[in-house]
Amino acid sequence: MKKENILTYLEKKLTEILPERYDWALDWQAKKHWIAIYFRIFVENKMGQEIIDEEGVVASEIIEFEDVIYLCAGKEIPTDALYVYTFDRKKGIAQGVLDALVNQLLISLEDGESDLLDFVTDETMTEFELHWDEKAFQEQIKENQTGEILSYPKF
Repeated sequence: MKKENILTYLEKKLTEILPERYDWALDWQAKKHWIAIYFRIFVENKMGQEIIDEEGVVASEIIEFEDVIYLCAGKEIPTDALYVYTFDRKKGIAQGVLDALVNQLLISLEDGESDLLDFVTDETMTEFELHWDEKAFQEQIKENQTGEILSYPKF
C-alpha cells in the first residue's frame, strides 16, 4: 500500500468533512510547488438582485463565489487567495495542521455562505468576501498535535 502524502490526505479529509453543497477541487501545481484547494459556495438569488462580479458578469438566479487556499513549498507565493500556508517541502506538513486547515475552511465556508446570502438580500451591502480566522486556525493546530508528518507528493 502506498504511503499517504499531503495530497492524498487532503482529498480524504475534504471528502469526509465538507458537506456536498460545497464544490471543491484539489490542484497540484508541481512546477510551482503549490497545492491549491479551490472551492465554491452557492446561494439562490430569490430577490433577483442584479449582482456584478469582479469580471463584470451579471449574476443570475444562483450566485456563485469561488476562492482558493494554497499550500506553498516553493519560492513563489500567490497573493490572491483566501489563505496561503507555506511549508518546507522536504519536511512535509503535520497531519494536525491539515486537519485544522480543513476544519477552518469549513467554518469559513459556513460563515461565508450566510454572509453571501446576506449580501444578496441586503441592498446596502456593496461587496462580499470570505474571511479566514488565523487565530482560530493556530489554536486548532495547538490542540491537534497528533498524527504523522505527511510528505510532499511525488510523481
